[in-house]
Amino acid sequence: MEKRTYFDTNYPIIITPRLLESHDEWMANLFRREFHRYQPDLYEWKWIEGDSIEIGQGEEEDFLDPLNFWLNKEYRIGTGRLRESIEKSVAVNWCDLGDGYRLHYSGYDYNTSQRAYSDVLLLDFLYRRSEWSGPKTNDGTARLRKWINYISEMPDNPYNWMILHPVGEETLGYGSPHLVACDYAKTKHSTSDLLKLYKYWLKIKKTTIPSNGGMPDEFYYRVDCYRPKHPKFKEERWKFPQLLEESTE
Repeated sequence: MEKRTYFDTNYPIIITPRLLESHDEWMANLFRREFHRYQPDLYEWKWIEGDSIEIGQGEEEDFLDPLNFWLNKEYRIGTGRLRESIEKSVAVNWCDLGDGYRLHYSGYDYNTSQRAYSDVLLLDFLYRRSEWSGPKTNDGTARLRKWINYISEMPDNPYNWMILHPVGEETLGYGSPHLVACDYAKTKHSTSDLLKLYKYWLKIKKTTIPSNGGMPDEFYYRVDCYRPKHPKFKEERWKFPQLLEESTE
C-alpha cells in the first residue's frame, strides 16, 4: 500500500551519501573528511524552501495535523527544512503572518524533544524575511497574538498549551547559526526586549522546563494568553504537569 503524503509533512528531501552510512566507521570518517575538504558547503547550515499551501487550498484529509487544516482556512502555510549538513537536518512547518512575517511552529513533546501532534505547540521562531520588499511594519508580536487567538477558536483542538523560548539579537548571531540560515531581517531586539513584549502581548510565564538547544540556565515560557475554547483533551488526561510549574526566578 502506497504511503500517504500530506501537505503538511511534504518536506524537502536531502540524501545522505551511502559512503557516510557505512558500518565501517573508519571508512565513513575518511569520506567525511574528504567532503569537508572539497565540499565544505555540505556541512554548513542552509534553509531549503518546501511547498507553499495557499489559503483554502487543502481539504481536511490533506493534512496530518488538524491544526494545519484550521490554519489554512485563514493563513498561507508551508514546509521547509533546516539542513545542518548532508547528514543532519530538521523539518519545519511555517505560517505566513503577513507583511513578510513568518512563524516556525510545531507540536512538540519537550520530554523527548520530538515532534508531536497534540498537547503542546512550540512557537519556534518569529521573524520577518529579509527578502520582503513591502511595508516594514513593526507589529510582528501583535500579528502573533492574532494568530494565537485564531487557534484558540479551533474546534476539537488537540493543543492545550503553547510554549516559546525568547532569544534576542545579542544571542542570535553567534548562538543560533540555524536561524541565521533563514536569512531573517535583523532587529535591535534584545532578549530582555522580547521578554517585555511577550509579557505584555502574550502574557508569558517562565516555566521550569529547560529549552532544547539553549544554555543550561534558559527555559521555555508558557503562553498564557492562549486559552483553547474547544479542547479535544480534558485535564484528567493531561500528561505534561511540569508545564504548569512556574519558575520563582
